[in-house]
Amino acid sequence: MMFGELIIDLRKAKLAEGTQKLEANAMFGSIILYVTPDWNLEIRSSSFLASIEDKRYQNTPIENSTPTLIIKGSAMFGNIEIRN
Repeated sequence: MMFGELIIDLRKAKLAEGTQKLEANAMFGSIILYVTPDWNLEIRSSSFLASIEDKRYQNTPIENSTPTLIIKGSAMFGNIEIRN
C-alpha cells in the first residue's frame, strides 16, 4: 500500500492446517488487518519511521497445534496494525 489505507478483514476466514503466509508492505500509508484472536501469529517485520503492531486482545492461550499465519511485513513512514 502506498499513500492510502488498506483494510483486510479475515475474521470469517479459516486457516488451513500447517503454516500459511501473508505479506504486507506499507509506504506512506497504513494497513489494518483483522484476524480472530485464536489464530497463532508469527510476525516478521522491518520498519523505518513506522510501526508494525499486534493489537489483538487475547483472553485465552493459543494452542501450539493451532495453524499458524506468518505475516511478513515492512513499513516506511506508515503503519501496519493487526486487530480483532
